[in-house]
Amino acid sequence: MKLSRMSRLALFCCLLLGGASVAAEGPPVPPQQEDRTGAVDLRGLPAKMRSTRAKFEFLQHCSAYWRMKVHYERNRDEPGSIFNNPGAVAAKPPIERRLFERSQAIIAAGDPGCEHWMREVSIPDANWQFYNATLAEALDGSGAAALCFVASSWNPLDVLGSVYPFLSRNYARHARHFIDREIANGSWPMVLAAYNAQRAHHGVQTAVTLSKESRYLWSRLMELGAHNPDFRSAYAQDAAEHGAGLTPTQFAEADAEANALYRGAFASRQMTEDEFYENCGNL
Repeated sequence: MKLSRMSRLALFCCLLLGGASVAAEGPPVPPQQEDRTGAVDLRGLPAKMRSTRAKFEFLQHCSAYWRMKVHYERNRDEPGSIFNNPGAVAAKPPIERRLFERSQAIIAAGDPGCEHWMREVSIPDANWQFYNATLAEALDGSGAAALCFVASSWNPLDVLGSVYPFLSRNYARHARHFIDREIANGSWPMVLAAYNAQRAHHGVQTAVTLSKESRYLWSRLMELGAHNPDFRSAYAQDAAEHGAGLTPTQFAEADAEANALYRGAFASRQMTEDEFYENCGNL
């Protein structure tokens, strides 16, 4: 069974993410503090918010809230929309139904803090804030922020304008470092983010060129860690396709690395459903 694009991206589709293909032979260069665009702009944020983590968590939540609200308002009057089809909601797998219903409850209730922020900043400025906060927190070691950075959740293609070249360069510089760091820490969500990044075809993620070994490694890890037999079969097919392009020595080394990571960093543990659906945009 070949995974559909929706299955591969899990719930990323609602986040308006950029896409990806990734590069750099040799070890990735650790990110440098000076690559940030500057201090996180405080416009629209709660007055007493001081820490980088608090800013990142606020902007992560409110960015997801904003995008989900826009998605809801664009589609709520469409007869065929999921928002008007209780049967389609009921037919979703339990975890997808839970995430959908929770996000709808949050949108229906409203979030005064997010609504205030949305009134105070433009969409480009909001993404600029989120980019700065995400990179700053990821550089400080946050796995959640690293996941947001690799998923480029601050990167709707229609609002970046003249800053796109800067963000592309910085994505190429930082993304591989964050991927390697979090996979070494046993993060299944990061494996999935890396896998999705190397399959995408647009956005800042195309600034990073991945080696054939990396493509095989992440597909093989997804095969080893998949919680669903059908998904495992699809990931195995992808791994086989990437492996076919390697020399026998490259294949042996990449396969050994994948197995070593699975046994070591992941303690031979498959990903849970929650890990599979974890991403930067969940409310």
